[in-house]
Amino acid sequence: MVKSLNWDRIAAIFLLVLCGFLWVETLPYLDLASFFPRIVILVLAVLSAILLVKSWIKADAKRLFEGIEKKNIGFAVVLIGLWVGSIPLLGLFLSSILFFNLLVWLISKERRNRRAVAFSFVLVATIVSFFYFVFQEILLVPFPKGVLF
Repeated sequence: MVKSLNWDRIAAIFLLVLCGFLWVETLPYLDLASFFPRIVILVLAVLSAILLVKSWIKADAKRLFEGIEKKNIGFAVVLIGLWVGSIPLLGLFLSSILFFNLLVWLISKERRNRRAVAFSFVLVATIVSFFYFVFQEILLVPFPKGVLF
């Protein structure tokens, strides 16, 4: 029988160790080159610390993947692979909007509610557009272009 563990605590500790490793990896770079990665690392570390504290305050020991539909995990992995594979054809922007919307639909409980699906589509398209604009136009990070876009 599989022993129940506090997976939140294990994940939080793993992520904090990963953040420490990633922080050390940014040390050789100039401050401007490492600024954004360090911000992401700090945000991840803060969220991991919050999860670690939560794991002690509201301890929840359970088996790994308990209550999770395993077929959805497999479907999500396939979608992520298709997303990466579609970038040369569709470009990062279009493929991200398409596949992130499919992932949101996959995890949604309101799959048949057209208004909720439309709202999530607009929300995902807005978020992807915002990040695309910031990185492409402000930070001047070149993104892969596809045949279509």
